[in-house]
Amino acid sequence: MASDDLLLSRAPVFDREARTCGYEVRLGPRRAAVRARGAPAGFFAGLLADVTGSRTMYVEMTQGLLAHDLLDHLPCQHTVAVLPADSDESPPLLDACRVLKGSGYRIAIDIHCLGAPAGPLAEIADVIRIDFDSLLGEDRLRAVQEYGAPSRQVLATNVRTTRTFLEGREQGFALFQGGFHGRPANMLGDRRTLARDPAWLLLRESVRDPLDADRLRELLVENGVDEREAGGILESGVPEVILGSCLHRALARLARGKPLEVLVVSLARARLCSRIGRHLGDRTGERGLFLTGSLSCLDAVLDMPLDHALADLCVDPLVARGLDGHGAAGRVLELVLAHERGEWDRVSTLAARAGLELSALLREYRGAVRWADAVAA
Repeated sequence: MASDDLLLSRAPVFDREARTCGYEVRLGPRRAAVRARGAPAGFFAGLLADVTGSRTMYVEMTQGLLAHDLLDHLPCQHTVAVLPADSDESPPLLDACRVLKGSGYRIAIDIHCLGAPAGPLAEIADVIRIDFDSLLGEDRLRAVQEYGAPSRQVLATNVRTTRTFLEGREQGFALFQGGFHGRPANMLGDRRTLARDPAWLLLRESVRDPLDADRLRELLVENGVDEREAGGILESGVPEVILGSCLHRALARLARGKPLEVLVVSLARARLCSRIGRHLGDRTGERGLFLTGSLSCLDAVLDMPLDHALADLCVDPLVARGLDGHGAAGRVLELVLAHERGEWDRVSTLAARAGLELSALLREYRGAVRWADAVAA
């Protein structure tokens, strides 16, 4: 069994078409990463594989973890070992990296200072990670020219907006990591157009309480769901299946042209919020917390401020307060967002305040991302 304070989350890595091609694995506090060495490496590797699915995993590696047998349990074709910028480039580290590359693993390193002579690690690396947010346009172009090569990709981290993603793509970056996919692209969404969209009508009906099963069936069929499948969803009697299926179909259609990861994040937040609520006995209820997590991405889906998007939805006041950061639902969402961002000190504080064991949080997060991946597939 893993140590009780082990925490991790994932952050998507995108290709030039904004498709999710891998996940950066964010490990919890350093003590957790070290203590994980006391757990079977196979358990830890299984945890990473569960969280990232079949996509490439970018795993931050200390020299201690490189000495551990963790990588022996991870598929070489899907694993990139990420070395921190302050790696000492000692002969033992360089030798370990060469052995990894010889076994089929890839190496990534962070570069924080442009213009410095490329050291041995940069020559070995398959991926160079550059903090996009810290560079101006000319320096970004220079970074690609300086470190890009036919056998080496340059990855831009901290890409915060759709505009900067497009700029980075034009400048030649091959890979991208950052929150641009979860933010409104332009804040120009048109509520008048929405009012006639069948997907918007399905979303509006899905958030009502109580649900009108006959109306939901009509709207599911209008949104391309086979009548038999629609009946199966509504007759399942499982609130999470009904709500998750309806919200997913509505948001998927409303998010045309958006990265699929927006939907995955929405689903994962919804599931994790509701499961945390189950542990805490939250009075908002699992349905309300599921809605809180799911609708937290609505601004990015519709390209409009969240309060504008919510104005035409009959959302429970407790859910609306939660989305605004207030009340019990707001506290649960705050914990989920802090976990998503890898703000581990904040996560520990919020979990302790709520009386939630970190081991339970890890277990529920693991299940939430697996469920979200399956639903969105």
